[in-house]
Amino acid sequence: MKLIHYLFLISFLCGLHIFGIAQCTQPEPPQITNIKICEGEANIPLCANGSDVRWYANSNKTGIIYYGNCYTPGEHVSYCATFKYYATQTINGCESETAQATYTIECVPIPPTVTVIPEKISENEPDPIFEASTIYQNQRFRWYDENYSFIQESNYYEPNRLNGLVYYVSQIPYGCESYKIPVEITFYDNTVNLIKDKDLSSIIIYNTPHNILFTNTKNIKFIYIYNQLGQIIEISDKKELDLSKFICGIYFLRIETEKESYLNQIRIPCW
Repeated sequence: MKLIHYLFLISFLCGLHIFGIAQCTQPEPPQITNIKICEGEANIPLCANGSDVRWYANSNKTGIIYYGNCYTPGEHVSYCATFKYYATQTINGCESETAQATYTIECVPIPPTVTVIPEKISENEPDPIFEASTIYQNQRFRWYDENYSFIQESNYYEPNRLNGLVYYVSQIPYGCESYKIPVEITFYDNTVNLIKDKDLSSIIIYNTPHNILFTNTKNIKFIYIYNQLGQIIEISDKKELDLSKFICGIYFLRIETEKESYLNQIRIPCW
């Protein structure tokens, strides 16, 4: 603490007289907890323990920006960098020296690299293994299902096609999580199924990246596409269905004929 003396002088007609001396005990600077967040997160306040706290843009106590114990940086503080602020406290009219606070926004790391072993499988082969790797030394890989629900944290993941064909992975090398990238189980042949019936003759359903093609539409009344929740998202009576408006994943195709109904699973790959 510092003792600051103020000398009050009053001039009277008979000369200069000393009126009195006042002392100011300068308090210690306030205690501040530094903040570190990830890019894209909402800004949180910097808080200082002290009385009559004042926040400054520099250590010279010029450019005061806020009065109060907690100061939240504005929207302009949104990119990855370290910002510095300064705070003082005032007790009995005496203001302390400044205490420095750092507000760090960490950059979002790049996503990991994923190797699928093997890259493609046939319908009767076991599911592949997903292996994640990265350029960072300290990393944690997080795996999610197609609904972005967390599955596990590990370098490897063994998917199950019965639970879905599309999964997601991210990494956390230094506390901030990267964006999630899709990883897919890929089959050699995209032909989904062959339906044989005395009325339909044969209908081969070709599931290409952009559409579904029916080679024989004889006796077909309607074609329905369902999502995995069982909701109808498309009804058509055309020979070709456009898939470009749907996100990648598993869907179900129901074909209505004059007499019967046929159900098939289709896959829209991620490209």
